Amino acid sequence: MPLRLTARHWLATFGFIGVAVLGVMLLPAQEAPPADPTATPEPLACELTLEGLWALVSDACAAGPVGYICNGGSAPQARPDGAIASALAPVGALVETGVVEAVQTLPIITEVVGGGVMWFRWADPHYTTGLIIGEALLVDLTPRDQFAAWTNFVVQTGLERPDCPTTPQNMFVLETQANIRARQVINGVSIDLTGAVAVRTLGDTTVFMALSGRNALTVLGVDQPLWTGQQVIVSYAPGDFTRPIGIAQPTSVLDPTLIENFPSGLLDRPVWAPQPGYATTEGAVNLRYAPQINAPIVGQVPAGELLTILGRNEAADWLHVSLDSGISGWMFAELLNVNAPPVSLAYEATPQPPQRFGTLQSVARVRAPAGLNVRANPGVDFAAVGLLPNGAQVILLQRSPYNAWVKVADEYGTELGWVALVALDTRSNVNALPVAVNVPPPPAPPEPTPIPGVFGNAFPDPNLPGY
Repeated sequence: MPLRLTARHWLATFGFIGVAVLGVMLLPAQEAPPADPTATPEPLACELTLEGLWALVSDACAAGPVGYICNGGSAPQARPDGAIASALAPVGALVETGVVEAVQTLPIITEVVGGGVMWFRWADPHYTTGLIIGEALLVDLTPRDQFAAWTNFVVQTGLERPDCPTTPQNMFVLETQANIRARQVINGVSIDLTGAVAVRTLGDTTVFMALSGRNALTVLGVDQPLWTGQQVIVSYAPGDFTRPIGIAQPTSVLDPTLIENFPSGLLDRPVWAPQPGYATTEGAVNLRYAPQINAPIVGQVPAGELLTILGRNEAADWLHVSLDSGISGWMFAELLNVNAPPVSLAYEATPQPPQRFGTLQSVARVRAPAGLNVRANPGVDFAAVGLLPNGAQVILLQRSPYNAWVKVADEYGTELGWVALVALDTRSNVNALPVAVNVPPPPAPPEPTPIPGVFGNAFPDPNLPGY
């Protein structure tokens, strides 16, 4: 099944996802006012279209079950032909991963609001999620009488440039499910995966780019590390991505233009788009909410932790970093071992972590058969101010800096108070919620009752004469 690059014709043939058309009001002709150089530029029409597309596909597939392919975009071509190919055509369609042998998707085209967006959620033994963005061909090469389907497959991505400056490039991203180490073979390269790796084919090469985790590749029997912010380029014979030729190029820092505009909120575990390179902690280092020595502390990170570099402050003495868990914050640069070129992305205001698109970014449901107490502040020691029934839908507003509690509103937006996260079902990236830094901490636990005869109580210590 060769990859075709005239995919606009496919959209006319296979259909597209429809979204509401943005209205345009025509105004009488008049002299345009002078441009304000300090004003924030208005978003392009195609940017707004993309936001709507990501929301639609997320609501259709971002909460899909493990063991299934979910199609969020335009109808793909698929093998085997017939009933299985037809079953994948609708938006939100679910088909078991093991019955599909190949799929071919379309590029993202904002002018008709469509293109390829598809999730593969593999169960045992892989426990990984594959995400197609745009035009790609995936073909399973696995001998199914010996191994689980999609243990070894080919990925080929399209070369057509996006029609909007903010449209991501065609790519495939493979990500482990939470707390899983996985191994799959893509284009003849064995990937030992602990995070997320993006894959693109350019000419007769495949570029493997680490978005998170401490991953590794095995190319023709040679192991190569692939940590966050790095990439490896592997060469192939013309038109054949089933087996590399020669050894891979040495691991190098990531070319950020290759993942530009990637909508990481579509991943099952959203990750920051990394800057080239990475950093590690040499000792225990405080992670702070802002690039200031007196800023509140998110937590303390132990030695040897791998950090994704997100940016820096203007003075370049603090780095904005993210952990594999998704928690982010600022660290004093001199306390880190930085394996990266000078960081070009600079800002002072701390950006929010990547969040899901559509309703999934903030919606949750109560899962407490007896109801869930709403409290004035985050913790069971604070006063109850209400009770939510089991199954109630709430909107997530903020998270606590001290514990796993979130501030919620009802479905109409009326603020309610704080509830324990463990009693909610949600697909939101909770780490991306704003932190309520001004809430009081939970009360400290009481001191234990002294044991008679122990130094420090009313009884004398026999080792200290005179006391």
